[in-house]
Amino acid sequence: ITGDLNFVHPDPDTRAGNIRKMRALLKHARDLGCGYVVSEVGTFCPTHNWTHHPKNKTEAGYRELLPIIVDLVKYAYDHGATYLVEPCSNHVMHSVERVLRLFADVNHKAMGFVMDPANLYTTENIEDNPDDLLRHAMDALGDKILLAHAKDCRRAQTTHALKADIDAGDGHA
Repeated sequence: ITGDLNFVHPDPDTRAGNIRKMRALLKHARDLGCGYVVSEVGTFCPTHNWTHHPKNKTEAGYRELLPIIVDLVKYAYDHGATYLVEPCSNHVMHSVERVLRLFADVNHKAMGFVMDPANLYTTENIEDNPDDLLRHAMDALGDKILLAHAKDCRRAQTTHALKADIDAGDGHA
């Protein structure tokens, strides 16, 4: 089950509503025939759920997200489900290192990882040797990967745009 909800939305009502929705998915995942519930964690951007915000890569941003994930993972466990975190280069969980830190801090069997390599690439790391990032993610998170999916990606060909020349939303920047 995919429940891509923004757990760190700056509007408290929106954030609380998203967390409530995730808890409902976790509670009923087994009823729907699936024990895994996947979600990216979100961004502090107030206008778009897939757009970068400077707070996403800060210690304060991570610390604000951590108790939310701890709560959701415990809630998943209480309902026989497993929460799978999916990274996104524009979100708080934006890198292999950040995800590794989350696993160390949460350390719970009801949390797993979705391997989606395209979500780990940024303008800075896609050019030189994209296979290095993929190998690093597989080596570092291999025992946490419970689900994987992939899509093609490429760096935008223009310098004035963050998006490739395709009809895509902010999530494909």
